[in-house]
Amino acid sequence: MGKKALVYGFCAVALLMTTSCSKEKGLSVSEAVENGDLNLVKKAVARGGDVDEANFAGLTPLMRAAQNGKSEIASFLIEKGAGVNKIDQTGFTPLMHAANRGHDEVLKSLLVKSARVNEKDEINGFSALMLAINHGHSGPVTRLLEHGADPDAFDNMGISCLCMAAIHGHADIVRQLVDRGADVNAMTEVGTALMAAVIEGKTEVVKALIDKGADVSITDKEGHTVLFVAKEKGFTGIADILKKAGAGK
Repeated sequence: MGKKALVYGFCAVALLMTTSCSKEKGLSVSEAVENGDLNLVKKAVARGGDVDEANFAGLTPLMRAAQNGKSEIASFLIEKGAGVNKIDQTGFTPLMHAANRGHDEVLKSLLVKSARVNEKDEINGFSALMLAINHGHSGPVTRLLEHGADPDAFDNMGISCLCMAAIHGHADIVRQLVDRGADVNAMTEVGTALMAAVIEGKTEVVKALIDKGADVSITDKEGHTVLFVAKEKGFTGIADILKKAGAGK
């Protein structure tokens, strides 16, 4: 290798090292969180970085850590004063983001620091509990309920937590909600949770609701019984379950 080539090689390596170092030195807290490296986050904060700096969508570093399940980073940011109840442009809090993705350890860190458990977003009226229910995150549902989440809350469309669980077929969550005080016969825009389960053909949820005391005789707004709906939809197995539970025609 010629001297000139060797010099160029050394220069290229030096340039790469300089660029890498300058990038690391210049990372904002948000950029460090996106990198997913706790040490980089600590360095960014130590340089005076803003722990609540929001991006164009209103997402703070804590929200991004919550979305990505980075519990150590989330705990560090909370320790450094990051707002646990900040909201982004959709009205989501860090707790909602963690619940939506099912990140239980992040939820734990937020709830310990008094994150508002029953806060709702403005667009859909979803609470953290509703988001966890919709995605079938059973562990986070348990944790939220243990910290005071309202099992009887309704969204902006008039759908209850229990109906959401029924619609999505989450029988284990249905049991949790009722055990925590959800009204098993509460009327919503789609009828009771049992009616919702019948409409969607969720057999295991139908069984769970009946076991928890759901009224098989209640009708919807049109006067239809759950048995009528089951027959109309051709769900013979569900119809048989309802009959055994005492449902009329």
